[in-house]
Amino acid sequence: MLYADEIAEKELIGNLLNDADCAVDVMGYLSADDFTLAPLATAYDAFCDAYSNAERTDIRMIAEKAKIAPALLAECMELGFMSANIRWRASKIVEHSHRRRTISECRQLAAQLADMSGAEISGKLSEIAASITLKSSEKKIYGSSELIKRVVASQETRMKGKGAIDGILTGYTYTDQQIRGMKPKRVTVIAAGTGFGKTSLALNLFNNAVKASVPSLYVSNENDIDDNLDRLCAMTAKADMKQVESGSAYETIAHSFMRLYKDKPVFISDNSPRNIDEVCATISKYAIQHGIKLAVVDYIGEISGEGKHRESEEAMFARYSQRLVDCAKIHGVHIIILAQLNREGNKKGKPSKAELALCFRLAQKAHTMLLFWQDEGDQDVITIEKNRQGPAKVDIAVTFDRPTQHIREEGFWVSSRKEIFRPRVSDPNEPCPY
Repeated sequence: MLYADEIAEKELIGNLLNDADCAVDVMGYLSADDFTLAPLATAYDAFCDAYSNAERTDIRMIAEKAKIAPALLAECMELGFMSANIRWRASKIVEHSHRRRTISECRQLAAQLADMSGAEISGKLSEIAASITLKSSEKKIYGSSELIKRVVASQETRMKGKGAIDGILTGYTYTDQQIRGMKPKRVTVIAAGTGFGKTSLALNLFNNAVKASVPSLYVSNENDIDDNLDRLCAMTAKADMKQVESGSAYETIAHSFMRLYKDKPVFISDNSPRNIDEVCATISKYAIQHGIKLAVVDYIGEISGEGKHRESEEAMFARYSQRLVDCAKIHGVHIIILAQLNREGNKKGKPSKAELALCFRLAQKAHTMLLFWQDEGDQDVITIEKNRQGPAKVDIAVTFDRPTQHIREEGFWVSSRKEIFRPRVSDPNEPCPY
């Protein structure tokens, strides 16, 4: 068989039979499906089951449990007398297994090419690439000495950088202090009520990334390219949307946009209907070819269904968000996903868990979740609802100037006192008095 090492498979089973405790080096990394010899796959499954349940793992017990000849296991024991090499053998077996699966998936794809659209082919290829990367990624376990080295190195780096945030900056000081920037391989969900301004917030973040020369991609599934450009023009020129739409200040607006965007590694899509394969394939393409570090998906509710899966809307969104999380991890980008709160219109007041609904499921996959809302006194607020990097349930007051689409951060919002708290500039880490 192409891409197989039967000797390594026998040696590995022998390693386990000779020294049962070396199982901890391969269990969770190697699976029975990675073997090419069916009797050894069965033996490996039987051994792992016995070892996990603290049962006997001698030849007779495993042969009986796997229903295979003891002579085969005796042959394996003779070959695998050096248990110290078990991890190396497991790596060889897994590597061959990945190659076989990839060849099989490519052959299946080749047989279906005539009936597939370009988007479907692109999506399937990106799915195969994602599968290879995820299956090949080995989770390393660190011992005490390695842990100490990592902590020392990390602290030295942070000391030299004086605690500088190492993720992509949002452009909002108080928000960045809490979430520590938008780090690679992670996902942020932005949720707001219908028509409240989630796209405007995303475009402000996108515009701030462009100012910092961060290679960025905006995938629009809702607004067309000119609608998004009008908003970006208003932000960059600090002009009223009426001026942008009328062309009354076209020179100022065009020159402002040109100064900021000229020669920047920035890309914005149109609003053609896209399925999740096409969205992920687009992000993959621009990550590989143009090195983007930030991608915005606006919004997840407008990603077209494939028409193949009989699943609930909740299950579909969970699957979409998992695909985007995997895409972020594979390409080392930060992905912002826009989502809509489950309520009619734009009611005032902080969203409850009931109003989060499907967004709450999306947040389970995300590293950060931001809620954009307005209180009864017309104060615009961004709530850091979820934050794996630090404190959550933090409210930050912002001013959303809707005519210019510009969102300006004001400070922490103390809802109990209906006031804005601004830490001293000399002490940005001063705690907010909640």
